[in-house]
Amino acid sequence: MSPLYQQVLLFPDRAENLGRFSAYKVRFEHWHPLSDPFKACFREVYERGSAAILLIHGEQGAGKTLFARRLQADFDRCFNAEHGTPSDNLWHALVGEPGNPGVVQTATNSTTVQTINAQNGWLDALVERYERPEHRARVFIADDVHKAGFLRSWAGLNQEAFLRTGKEAALPAIAERMVELCRNQLRQSLFVFFSVDAELMLGLHEAIEKTHRGLSRTIELPLPEAEIKEEIVRQNTNSLNSHSYWYCLDGARPEGREYLYEVLHDKRGFTDTFRAVDDALRTTVSNRPGRPANQNLLTLCTLASSTSDAKDFIAARELPLEEEYFGEHIAVWSTARSSWASALVTGADAKLARQAALVESEFAFRWVAFGPRATRSLKKGLVPSLDDKLLEIVKFAPSVGKPKETQKMAELIEAVDEELGELDVAALGVNAFMDELERLGQRRSVVYEPMIAEHFSSYSRGFSAYPKLRPDLILAEYEPCAIASTAGTSDAITRAISRKSRSVEFTSFMGDGLGGLEGYLRHKISKYAEMLESV
Repeated sequence: MSPLYQQVLLFPDRAENLGRFSAYKVRFEHWHPLSDPFKACFREVYERGSAAILLIHGEQGAGKTLFARRLQADFDRCFNAEHGTPSDNLWHALVGEPGNPGVVQTATNSTTVQTINAQNGWLDALVERYERPEHRARVFIADDVHKAGFLRSWAGLNQEAFLRTGKEAALPAIAERMVELCRNQLRQSLFVFFSVDAELMLGLHEAIEKTHRGLSRTIELPLPEAEIKEEIVRQNTNSLNSHSYWYCLDGARPEGREYLYEVLHDKRGFTDTFRAVDDALRTTVSNRPGRPANQNLLTLCTLASSTSDAKDFIAARELPLEEEYFGEHIAVWSTARSSWASALVTGADAKLARQAALVESEFAFRWVAFGPRATRSLKKGLVPSLDDKLLEIVKFAPSVGKPKETQKMAELIEAVDEELGELDVAALGVNAFMDELERLGQRRSVVYEPMIAEHFSSYSRGFSAYPKLRPDLILAEYEPCAIASTAGTSDAITRAISRKSRSVEFTSFMGDGLGGLEGYLRHKISKYAEMLESV
């Protein structure tokens, strides 16, 4: 379902709400300060039958709850034979061994992972259930362990007595009970405890050390570096919303961008960062000073079909394209900051509709239609200099604030169209060329692609930022919108977020109504969206 209020950024404000955002992407690499000790402790518990306690603390938004929930969920997936890979399954990443895929399954089958729900009597129930080991290792996860409901069970106190005693005074009794259970009924167990209260976790560790040195370890879960934090927020903004991270920043006032920069570099979590992006988005409507910025540009060049077919295709789908030139042999349409992609996916599922809106929020669209004569004249040297002029038309990028360049291009297009009208069709072999394209059908690219590739040093290569997407031509690379690595000034941020990517897709559909072109364009929209969601 599409959002009713488009100016509200979608993101999980708490890890508990992740269930509403299935497309949210969790990254593991910034969890190394926690994952490395977990790996070591789990292996010791598994092989030696000992016990260990990890006391993990961190600022709000560091990812404590997310780690706890993801650990349980990914264990459950492995238990149900949905193993995944170390890059998308946290349990796999923590217990697996490189080069030995069977380790994950064996460890999963011989381990219990249990998230503790600290209700009345929870500790006694846990001991009763697990004091007779049915598995080689047990992992017990508890979040928000600073709460009285969790701590008082270890201290053996009711709520009133615990509040009267206080957390600090109760720590020795809590530590004593933990040590006792780790040595007896709950051997072969790894306890993974999370809290925002660093002082409590350090105090508990100190109390445990007095009776069982080495049983517990304290770990601070730090926030990721600013660049990684921004990358995670950017990817998820683009994966969950119908407008891109760049769109949010481009329309924001300078102070909004600078505030986001501060949040990225401060010790503040993902929720605060998403909220800063949300604040920027809320100022994009009619508040942006000056002319709109240039977007990235995706150019479609259709070959060998008539310009009238292209015009009819546009009219039938009510594409919001502005006609720059319409002639017998060449036609050009373009658009910026309009719903050009959304118009192409009318009636599609919600995912593709969102992806279309995402792409058009960051990419302008230009359509160059070359008829049979223009397509044939792309052959290098067939008509001296004409091939270069045609490709100059394809490569042109309209720019906000440069009307003279646009006028000059319009004059060139008209002149080239007139030149094409004066060509000797028989001498050029246009009819034979068209017959061959018709005969080849969907394989006709084997004819026109070598003609075009001959003009360029590279053809059909992937973007440096996202090699999976391979446009026919990359005239300017795509760069993810990023401000964290700048100096943080208004001018530096403005320069960093400027959009410069230019790519061209050549294709040829010669059937009635350009049959197949809509499906082709939908596929391209999906692939460009996947790039925005991934980098």
